[in-house]
Amino acid sequence: MAKGKALPGEVMQQIVAKTDGVPLFVEELTKMVLESGLLQEREEHYELTGPLPPLAIPATPPRLADGAPRPSRSGAGGGATGRHAGREFTYEIL
Repeated sequence: MAKGKALPGEVMQQIVAKTDGVPLFVEELTKMVLESGLLQEREEHYELTGPLPPLAIPATPPRLADGAPRPSRSGAGGGATGRHAGREFTYEIL
């Protein structure tokens, strides 16, 4: 996604803090930031085009927050249940 190029440290810190390491969130937030115009691609890294606004990186990626169905990469469909259940859920949901 980032083509093996490093993101600025403060961007990485916010992505890590706001995603709790959940791979789908990491992927979606990284994609959102790369498409936002906040970063400029350089030869070996990305750099901020200006100061990083406090709310530039949301806690939940908008594409996931809207609840719209997404195709599952594995085709199993289990991701949709997990996405809607959130981080805490009951045993019955499993």
